[in-house]
Amino acid sequence: LVKRPSFETEVLLSNVAAIEQNTRYVEEDLNRCYFLADLQNEKMASTLERKRAREVDAALGPKSSETPKCDLIIDLHNTTANTGVALLMAPDDEFAHEIGHHLMGLDDSVRVVEWNDQPDWPLCPSIGRSGLTFEVGACPWGCIEPELFQTSRRLIMALLDYVEQHNALISSGGGKQQEVTMTV
Repeated sequence: LVKRPSFETEVLLSNVAAIEQNTRYVEEDLNRCYFLADLQNEKMASTLERKRAREVDAALGPKSSETPKCDLIIDLHNTTANTGVALLMAPDDEFAHEIGHHLMGLDDSVRVVEWNDQPDWPLCPSIGRSGLTFEVGACPWGCIEPELFQTSRRLIMALLDYVEQHNALISSGGGKQQEVTMTV
């Protein structure tokens, strides 16, 4: 379902302990554990989530590398907030903005939100070359809202198809990335 010819897709459950306990997190919010200084400081690996952030960073990054193992990270998760589908990304991530523009063209309820303009972010997608948080809500913890699930599935498949088309264009020598202008 998620396989494409031009790239490898790895599905990773990031906070398995929290999933097992049917809670957002065990000791602290994993979505705040990816600052570069924290990942590089052994003393900061004091909680379950900080240890897991270091494992994820080792598997997909490292964040400090010019050539991380992962080119694109899609951090898919639900929220109890009524966000609908919100794509959150770095203000200077051109490829994530291309993806956001494409998905907004497929579904006018998709919103793009830029992270604060700062030198580093504590978020998992900041480990890769490019990345975004695909946030869906409102959805109670441990539940599936059928309509949101179907919308998310359709848009994730469209996102992967877009990456495949992008890669095909690049490998054929056909071009430069799309110029994107949109309201965020």
